[in-house]
Amino acid sequence: MEMKQMILPSLCFSLLLIKLTVVKALISCSNVKYAYTTKGFDDGDVPKAAISGEHLRICERGLTCCTEEMEHKLSTHSR
Repeated sequence: MEMKQMILPSLCFSLLLIKLTVVKALISCSNVKYAYTTKGFDDGDVPKAAISGEHLRICERGLTCCTEEMEHKLSTHSR
């Protein structure tokens, strides 16, 4: 019985760490930064983590790795 009591907290902690790692990867903007800079744009335009996009007109309005500056540059570049 004592072995089970030791394993359960350890398992819960491990699952929590995995979940936190996945969540962190989902809100990180590193993949967006890579794609954006390979097109020749400045990596300083891309936030390090997802931000609220409620003020954006083109990019997603929820959590996003897009900024107003990025919208402007991409829009200008696409013309």
